[in-house]
Order: sequence, then structure tokens, then C-alpha cells
Amino acid sequence: MNSSPKVSIVTICRNCVSEIEETLRSVISQDYDNKEYIVIDGASTDGTTEIIKNYLNYIDIFVSEADTGVYNAMNKGVQYATGDWCLFMNGGDRFVSDDVIRRMFYNRNPSMKTKVYFGNTWERYKNGQSVLLRAMPVWPTITRCQPYIHQSAFFNIVEKKKPFYNEKYRIVSDYNTSLWYFRKYGKKSFEYVDVAVSSYKNFDGISSIGENQQKIAQEFLRVWTHYPICWPRYIKEVVKYFIIFVQPFKRLRKKMLEFNSKKIIENKNSRTLE
Repeated sequence: MNSSPKVSIVTICRNCVSEIEETLRSVISQDYDNKEYIVIDGASTDGTTEIIKNYLNYIDIFVSEADTGVYNAMNKGVQYATGDWCLFMNGGDRFVSDDVIRRMFYNRNPSMKTKVYFGNTWERYKNGQSVLLRAMPVWPTITRCQPYIHQSAFFNIVEKKKPFYNEKYRIVSDYNTSLWYFRKYGKKSFEYVDVAVSSYKNFDGISSIGENQQKIAQEFLRVWTHYPICWPRYIKEVVKYFIIFVQPFKRLRKKMLEFNSKKIIENKNSRTLE
């Protein structure tokens, strides 16, 4: 199996003592030999690092130090990575089975043109429920959002390491990186495989917290200004932003929020596999 591509898995975490062990075991148990595991801890104070140290025999690189945010921590992980491909499986998230990487890289091979290699995702909610979501078509989805869940995408990092993420974006830098790949390599560099890759916790993260919604909208607008393919979307979202966050009429704001919520539900229902 050593002739297969080397895959680097990066886990970033900070103060997730109740969840980190499940994530560690999920990565360590992958039955794919040509892999490395990098854990970047943000100077946890709740016992997380003590749990990680129990697994040091299975971790290639472990760093525990303060960082300036999630993308700063993930950039550190990419810098340590020596694989051709990199996937981020952060604290609280996990692979859906022990054979995921083997199914992606040993049972099949990505195209020589592929730079982003992705699959489907189990999305978990705070009420204990979960749904399996199919990744969306790259085009035209990439013009408005990321087509896949980040934890279910393997990135070819050979030509993008410094930096992998633009740290001026605190919430949507992963989407900005996806747009970078699209602009540089085009649609054919994205390859979808009908495999459930990760189980993703869709709560408690920066982008899932309600009070961050205005900040998220602002970052999306900033990102879109740098990519001409997103300019039509930018114009639409500027209008929405004005209605929701600027203009004073509560009834109009409510209507727009209801419209957005309806579209989100419709989109999710169209992607639900189980």
C-alpha cells in the first residue's frame, strides 16, 4: 500500500476534552498505511493535552501552543505536512469508518488533474440527530458557497502551503481557499466520489453560532470581491445584507430572513441521502 499517495491528516483543537479522544481514535484507526497524523493544540487548559499525550505513539507531530485562530492553527498543520494530500479532521469531528482513506486512495485513484478530492458528509446536530448530505456540484455552487463540507475534502497541497489559508478571514477562509483552487486549476480539478467521508458536528463552531451571522455575511462579501465569477452573487448578497442588517423596517427584514431560511431548508432536503 506504500505505493499509494501519502495523506496527511491534521487535527486542530482547543479545550475539547470531552470530544478529542473520539477524533484521535477515528484517525488512528484508519487502515491506510501511507499516512501521517499531525495534531495542533491551541494551548488547552481543560485536560485535552493530557488525553492527546496518551496517543503520542500514533501521532507523527504534536504541537501545543497558543495561536491566533482556527486558520492560524490549520496553517501550522499544513506547514508540518509532508504528504501530497491533506485533510482536516478537527476536534469533535471524525471519519465515518476505518476504511475511508483506503476507499478514496487505494480502491480508486483521483485523476492526475484533481486538486480537491471530496465526498459526502454526515452532519450531526445538537439534538442528537444526523443526516447524510451529498456534496453539491462544484459549478455553479462555488460561486456562492463551498460545495462540500471541509472535513470531507482532501486537498492536494503540493503547490499551496504558504499560506494554505488567508488568515485575514476569520470564518470563511476555507471557502476562500476553495475559490483559489478553482481560479488556478478550474472545474476539472475538483473530483467528487460518492463516499461518506466524515461525520461533522454542525454546532458550537464559529460559523454555526447565531450572533456571528453578520460577520459571516461580511466576510463572504469581502471574499467575493476578489473573484469575478462571484460578482453576480456579490450584487445579490449586498442587497440582502442591506435588508437584513442595515435598513430599519423589521417586517422587510423578517421576510428576507424567512426567505433565506426556506432556501437553506430546500437545499439541505435536496442533498439528503438518508
